[in-house]
Amino acid sequence: MTSSSANARKALSKIACNRLQKELLEWQVNPPAGFKHKVTDNLQRWVIEVIGAPGTLYANETYQLQVDFPEHYPMEAPQVIFLHPAPLHPHIYSNGHICLDILYDSWSPAMTVSSICISILSMLSSSTVKQRPEDNDRYVKNCRNGRSPKETRWWFHDDKVGSLGKLLGIDDHECDNVVIACITACSLKRMAFPINFLADHGYHVVAPDLRGYGDSDSPLSPRSYTAFHIVGDLIGIIDHFGQEKAFVVGADWAAVAGWHLSLLRPDRVLSSGEPGRAERAFARYDYLTVMKKFLLMTDRKMVAPPDMEIIDYLKTPWSVPSWIAEEELEVHADEFEESGFTGPLNYYRSMDLNWELRAPWQGSKITVPTKFIVRDKDIGFESLLINIL
Repeated sequence: MTSSSANARKALSKIACNRLQKELLEWQVNPPAGFKHKVTDNLQRWVIEVIGAPGTLYANETYQLQVDFPEHYPMEAPQVIFLHPAPLHPHIYSNGHICLDILYDSWSPAMTVSSICISILSMLSSSTVKQRPEDNDRYVKNCRNGRSPKETRWWFHDDKVGSLGKLLGIDDHECDNVVIACITACSLKRMAFPINFLADHGYHVVAPDLRGYGDSDSPLSPRSYTAFHIVGDLIGIIDHFGQEKAFVVGADWAAVAGWHLSLLRPDRVLSSGEPGRAERAFARYDYLTVMKKFLLMTDRKMVAPPDMEIIDYLKTPWSVPSWIAEEELEVHADEFEESGFTGPLNYYRSMDLNWELRAPWQGSKITVPTKFIVRDKDIGFESLLINIL
């Protein structure tokens, strides 16, 4: 960002100010390891000191990140660049621009400055070579007029950073499958069943030994086994097979590795919830039948057996109960035929994201006097009653 464009920035919105003040307070209380915020009076621009993680190519090296926040942060991603001199890295240009998808296309309002910094440190820690991107000179030349990296149309098609074959004990061959089921296991024998099950169901299963186990390298220093290192290894596996994202399955320490990967790099992890799956299942029935299956259900468990969709499991009543008319069901069916099911289903799909966005209100209570009304015939009433009692 040039000085002229910096001066032309719009002031932060009230929402952005409140969010940044909360993040700043969190930094003062619990800053992410390896980072230090340089305190200034400018809330809209942060300068953060980055210290390379021990046991990596950048160990004890110090760099500076500059983070500029837009008017509508966090709905819009901040601009993040390295100040000169930028670290030598295959995804970092000499002008400080960073090729990292969460800063652009994969940005989510649930992300924070801390999550950005941790992702960048993970990116640095996973690198096995110190070099600039192949197109560095051309890219930097095109940015001479102070173009923001957010104006670049990034193409995240090749994230390979060095060779991971020996480090992770994996075969060096390409994968043509769209989805990888990445098994982060310490023992192939223990994970034989899930590996075979997933392979039989069409997944390309990658089963690396975590560093320190089996055929993988075993660095002597405990400093080489941090969450950043392990996450970097898993990112390297996903990159090695040319995939944008992967499922992660693991046990014991491998489960911990999967949790950290999901926490630090959610942009590289596939959710077990498949968008469009429910719509395809619903499409096997007419809209009136779908309404009857859900609105007139009597099974309070509402859990389908394995390998069966819930819509297939629910029974279609032969008759309509006295408390509702067939015409009412037809009205509901007509409405869904016009709008489809994707919108209503997306309320459920956004539950995890809503939970993340509500992080600043963790532990808060609703102080407005309220009443909760539920019918004793409602699905879930019995479990709700047990929780209350």
